[in-house]
Amino acid sequence: MHAAALTTARRAASACTQNGSMLHRSASLLPALSSVPSSLSSSSCSPLLSAPSPSLLTPSVSVRHASTTKSAKAILKAKAKAEEKAARKQAINEGSALGLIRRFKATTPGKRHLVLLRQPQLWRGRPVRALTIGLRKTGGRDNTGRMRMESRGGGNKRLYRFIDFKRSAVFDEQGIVQRLEYDPNRNAHIALVQYRNGVLSYIIAPDGLAPGDTVMSSRKKALDLRPGNCMPLSNIPIGTVVHNVELAPGHGGQLSRSAGTSCTLLDKNGRPGYGLVQLASKEQRYVHLHCMATVGTVSNPLHKLIKLGKAGRARWAGRRPHVRGCARNPVDHPMGGGHNAKGRQPCSKFGVLSKGFKTRSKKKWNPLIVVRRGGIQQGGGARIKQS
Repeated sequence: MHAAALTTARRAASACTQNGSMLHRSASLLPALSSVPSSLSSSSCSPLLSAPSPSLLTPSVSVRHASTTKSAKAILKAKAKAEEKAARKQAINEGSALGLIRRFKATTPGKRHLVLLRQPQLWRGRPVRALTIGLRKTGGRDNTGRMRMESRGGGNKRLYRFIDFKRSAVFDEQGIVQRLEYDPNRNAHIALVQYRNGVLSYIIAPDGLAPGDTVMSSRKKALDLRPGNCMPLSNIPIGTVVHNVELAPGHGGQLSRSAGTSCTLLDKNGRPGYGLVQLASKEQRYVHLHCMATVGTVSNPLHKLIKLGKAGRARWAGRRPHVRGCARNPVDHPMGGGHNAKGRQPCSKFGVLSKGFKTRSKKKWNPLIVVRRGGIQQGGGARIKQS
């Protein structure tokens, strides 16, 4: 009888803890306490019948709120992904209707989802031999022979095209665009330019450039705002869209060289000798006004709509299969081993967290960056030192 009464008291105490109501607790405990003899109500039984602490009454609410917030973020993320997928599909359909995109009948599994671009303006022959050199593959290994980059190796042979990122082949003289070419080493197209003295050079082709157009590069005078003209930022009006922007004068273009990307010159009076440039990532940073930039947007903006259709096309480009960390052995990856998921946070092969962990040192700050990528103000502008 005593054991049965104690079991009833325990059940009543757990029920009141879950409900979180003091009045309901006292009402449910009265019958149980009346049947428990005084010999059992000792110090050993008091913890079971004591009033629950406030910390035990609130966790259900906080956990529910946290789970609700997490589920809301997951819903928003899934919604954004679905919208992006729908927009991509709509863009492919519109491009196909305009004749810009090639879609294939599903005669083979590799052609069912294959999406390529129609590019009749590109040169079908070989590149200029004097402006190319054989590209030696690394297979993801460094100079010591150790693997530094996974999922690299194989692929078709390539010829590297020497690109005039400095636009220093010939200054202050017009060059005629001979043709537009495909470059296997980048997703943007390149243009072959010939000058009056017979010099040939390859440049990053801006969007809208066609064979027969003229381009010019100058470090002194201001040129017309035509795609392909290159000049210092000091001679470019505010609000102009540019690409192939230098980070240091004379070092060659380093910013906005990928297909469809561009920068915008926002201001030239905020810091003496520097111009404020907004990158494609919404990052805003100061660039010296003596740095060269090319007018226009980089060509091949529809490159993002390409679908490979099969794994073999990735192998042709030199990309080998990627193996997940949790599918490896413990000796190969921190997340390897076992038959199911573990409680470890996702990380890289070297143990660096991969979900939101910031690897940039707080002590090393760049005074030229005003707004970090993503368009989020992170205090960079407040720490700029005026020269």
